Amino acid sequence: MSTVIHKYELTEMSSVLALPETAKVLHVAEQRRKYIMWVHLNPEAPKVPRRFVIYATGEIMEDSSTRVFVGTIVAEMGSYVWHIFEEPLR
Repeated sequence: MSTVIHKYELTEMSSVLALPETAKVLHVAEQRRKYIMWVHLNPEAPKVPRRFVIYATGEIMEDSSTRVFVGTIVAEMGSYVWHIFEEPLR
């Protein structure tokens, strides 16, 4: 089984990406003014829709025990701090 690291741009406050169920998010960061997520995956594994949601520091979030923290992006030299979570599709 071969694996690879791919990068994905988070273009919306809620982004649905087609990723293998076993894919693991390695890192999130701002790169060239875009919000990027690096993911380690098997490119031959079947893909499923997975939703990633961006929350601002201080933003009220609905209670969800199924939300999984992915990482934090410090953007525009610290002017904005965003927190990325994976949430189940509803």
